[in-house]
Amino acid sequence: MTYSALALMVAVSIWDIFSPANKRCDNESCVLPADNTHSNP
Repeated sequence: MTYSALALMVAVSIWDIFSPANKRCDNESCVLPADNTHSNP
């Protein structure tokens, strides 16, 4: 049960880092990076 909670926290942290829709605005720059999460050949 403890490990599932830890896994959930890690998953949420990774999602928060890598999801392009949830980028935070630092200082005055709110620039989203190029969407490289989907590989379109």
